Amino acid sequence: MDLALFRDFLAFGATTLGLMLAALMAVSAIFNGDHRRVKAAALALPLAALSTSPAVAAWPGLIVPGERIGPAALGMSPSQLSRVVSAIPCPEDFAVEARFHGGKAVQFYTRCGGVLSTPGGAQPGAIIATALDEFGPPDTVIPGKTSGLPTGHVAVTAWHVYRAGIAFRTVRLSDDPEWGATITCVSVFTPAVRPVLADRCRS
Repeated sequence: MDLALFRDFLAFGATTLGLMLAALMAVSAIFNGDHRRVKAAALALPLAALSTSPAVAAWPGLIVPGERIGPAALGMSPSQLSRVVSAIPCPEDFAVEARFHGGKAVQFYTRCGGVLSTPGGAQPGAIIATALDEFGPPDTVIPGKTSGLPTGHVAVTAWHVYRAGIAFRTVRLSDDPEWGATITCVSVFTPAVRPVLADRCRS
């Protein structure tokens, strides 16, 4: 049993449940003509995502393939990176981790959902369909390991890699559709450098 993988499911399951409840509030309010409840539900949707995310506050951090994850830009030195990463409102091991070559960052990893996102909304906690809608089919899919969960289900992981310099690690139950897999990690890398994509988020 892979306990870390099970924790992934619990964390992202909580995010999904919060969003579903907020969405149901909105639908119910619309049908009942309660405009005050519609407004409250609309506010609850983003709050549900943030309250169950490792993030503690909103952060205008865009993930840009081949360039950056929020304020962390490829090509930064370790000292430059440490200064900007400390400002990201996520726990340190969720925010941004880097791989260096020649004293410069050539690859980043993040598990920080709700704070760092591509323009189209692809981020940890979203489903891979979000990335597929934004970037199209991946250039490569690297299968990860399969692991049994305490629930009796089987979890399947994979990396969806784009040559433009971005990759998404996903996890799903083996009997679920691939498009519904949950993104657990996003990696941005210099296109000229071969990315290191381990079965965990970090290299």
